[in-house]
Amino acid sequence: MGGPVMRNTIMTNPAFYYPPLPYTCNIPGGLAVHKNITMRGSIPKNANRFEISFMAGQDIALYINPRIKPWTYVVRNSLLNDQWGTEERDLPFNPFQPGKCFELSIRCGNHTFQVYTNGRHLFNFTYRYVPIERIQTIKIIGDVTLSYIKY
Repeated sequence: MGGPVMRNTIMTNPAFYYPPLPYTCNIPGGLAVHKNITMRGSIPKNANRFEISFMAGQDIALYINPRIKPWTYVVRNSLLNDQWGTEERDLPFNPFQPGKCFELSIRCGNHTFQVYTNGRHLFNFTYRYVPIERIQTIKIIGDVTLSYIKY
């Protein structure tokens, strides 16, 4: 979806196909600058919302919460020391639509998570939790069907 064709490539990082929800998994090696996590899935026609949390222990370093019905926005936030941070919502579009497929890519930059959907930049989220290497768990719940997650 929207990327170059890779030939004769050996996958060195694990991929999980059709993981059941709720999905919780340790991120192999944890997060690090230049690490990329890609997931593909679809939004059921009757979906309301789903959540993706990147966690360090009980802290949520990056919380992505697409709200589909009756809202049409994507919440981003963090939960550190049992306190929610400032919520971010402004986006030019919401790529998560009922009955549609998506590809979501989260790239770890030097100071931000860089998030892309279907090959198009969606948002950056400045790190609120450092060091990012302690972010070692991903949790996904809600109204979404996952077909693929690659670490």
